Amino acid sequence: MKGSKFDESFMAEVVTAKLAYHLPFYRQQEMLQCFGIKIERQTLSSLFVNLGEKLEILYDEMKSLAFECGYLFTDDTPVRMLDPGSGKTRESRMWIYEAARQDVPAYKVYDFSINRSYDHPFKFLKDFKGVIHGDAFGAYVKLDKDKDNQISWASCWVHARRYFLEAQSGDQELNHYILKSIRNLYRYENIAWRHNSETRLRIRNQYERPIVNEIFEKLWLKIKTEILLPKAKQTEAIKYMLNHEKNFKLYLDDPNIKIDNKPLNSQCAKLSLVKRTGCS
Repeated sequence: MKGSKFDESFMAEVVTAKLAYHLPFYRQQEMLQCFGIKIERQTLSSLFVNLGEKLEILYDEMKSLAFECGYLFTDDTPVRMLDPGSGKTRESRMWIYEAARQDVPAYKVYDFSINRSYDHPFKFLKDFKGVIHGDAFGAYVKLDKDKDNQISWASCWVHARRYFLEAQSGDQELNHYILKSIRNLYRYENIAWRHNSETRLRIRNQYERPIVNEIFEKLWLKIKTEILLPKAKQTEAIKYMLNHEKNFKLYLDDPNIKIDNKPLNSQCAKLSLVKRTGCS
């Protein structure tokens, strides 16, 4: 940056250590001291903030390119931050949005917020038109139902599978059937993504759609003909899928949409390290 005694390579090292390797500034300060370089922790923090302001133009361009593809993976994860003036930490939120089309670069754009209010994704996505792919967070469900925007929400089959994996009680024959059916869907998807979009749709219509339809037929039959324990894990799993049937089926009709947003779930898992180092 103009007028700074720190060159680009040093700033790149500070940012990479902080965001890629999750090294807090006090650790970076200690490491630099080992090489005879004395820099205050507050200086490293100021450099980090100033560089972020300089790169805001690049951030806006990446966001624009991600939006242009019309298909976003989305997820969020809790992050601890210092609460100014209290000396304590509070839970904030880091949101991740990734361009998810196979034929475009996977631009990842991050958005920080102090809480998990619906207002944050509403504001971030106000200019987006297309499909968002994530969990059943209420904001995404509301965006999908709002006829004033052009956003559709695709449900994630990984989350559906997780619900039934956690349902240890209840009808285990049904559990086994659902989990086996989901495994078969993934086998066909693995084959489908080796081909072009036209063939992918043909595979989905011929092999996957009948499986998906049968899954929901069995779930509807279960809930209509049997009395289910309202707080049972299996009941939650069944209602979760039935409440979002349209969204689980969305991927079947669009060759660019995937069956889940698993790549972004993995990214959020990496961000969990920030929970321990983000307050420095």
